[in-house]
Amino acid sequence: MDLSPLTVVVGRNAAGKSNFVDAIRFVRDALTSQLEFALRERGGIDEVRRRAVESKPPNFSIELDIQLPDGDAKYGFTIAPVAGRQFEVAEEKCIVRSSKYGSADFSASRGQVTWYSLTGDSEPLFGQSPASPFAAAEDRLFLLSASSHKAFRQVYENLTGMVFHNLNADAMKRPQKPERGDQLAADGHNIASVIKELAEGSPNRKKRVLEYLNAIGVGVTDFCTRAVAGYETVEFTQLVPGTERTWKFDSSAMSDGTMRSLGILVSLLGARNGKGRGPTLVAVEEPETALHPAASGALFDAISEAAQSTQVIVTCHSPDLLDQRDLPADSIVVAVLDEQGTHLGKLSEAKRALLNSHLQTAGDLLRLDQLTPDPKSISTDDRAWPLFGEDA
Repeated sequence: MDLSPLTVVVGRNAAGKSNFVDAIRFVRDALTSQLEFALRERGGIDEVRRRAVESKPPNFSIELDIQLPDGDAKYGFTIAPVAGRQFEVAEEKCIVRSSKYGSADFSASRGQVTWYSLTGDSEPLFGQSPASPFAAAEDRLFLLSASSHKAFRQVYENLTGMVFHNLNADAMKRPQKPERGDQLAADGHNIASVIKELAEGSPNRKKRVLEYLNAIGVGVTDFCTRAVAGYETVEFTQLVPGTERTWKFDSSAMSDGTMRSLGILVSLLGARNGKGRGPTLVAVEEPETALHPAASGALFDAISEAAQSTQVIVTCHSPDLLDQRDLPADSIVVAVLDEQGTHLGKLSEAKRALLNSHLQTAGDLLRLDQLTPDPKSISTDDRAWPLFGEDA
């Protein structure tokens, strides 16, 4: 599936939209914690295999093409169940082509590095034989070890820099202990810490978030972090109706829709706050939840603005959000479920032309149940390692 700077995944309930996003998140989780924990969080390897197709294939594979600042890369792995050990990394490969660091390749299988090659003027060469300065493990991804080399580090940082949100308004309203504020947590519980760092590191971005918050319909003049007995919460400032005075109140008095909107805006627009590189990808599940339909235009504008600097993926059920005429037809991915499992595809050429000519919107097609993928765009290739070819 080709992803755009902005990708909007649509489809009926239980079609597999969230699983598609979670497959990408699985890569991030397996690299930032451990592969075992990433599987356990999803119910174990048997549950992950069950999600693939009903017949339970013995292995599952994930493979990504990555655009780097100075080149591109391919990275993927195959996980296999093993009696008595639950699972092992049956195969893992990475190919990097970088104008700055040269070419770099590795492959590992079942705890053994089967190939490790580097080319470049400033780095040691291992291209003449499959030698590696690092050991592999059967139950861990080798990319973490290989990332000590700058070429592979680009891939590692790209994949671990992805953030995923399914925001929980209740968690966002509760006072929390101070945490790191460089990235918003998946449920948004650390939003007070993120806002504090945003205000200190990039006040202009905080101002932009406030502008969008008001455009969505939330009439506040400011928001900030307030410390309470060792905890942090979000405090809002609002004009008293009919006066020039203001009053302050904390997040517990805010609606769920407002808190979710604030979290989405902070994550999308406040990510690159000057204290470090922002996320390489931001994925948000159903950003329109608990939001008034009239606010959809402003929310879409914020999403589109963020997509100019950070890749964005959203899952969506809202015809109102899809009614935006500036939504590129090529950005829409449709998930469908049949007896073979979940398939994802782009719109047909005729439907793309319909949207691009503004005769109808994607929201119109969704209301008519005509937002379906082009059968020609749906891959039915079941090769275990489909994208790594002869150059691997």
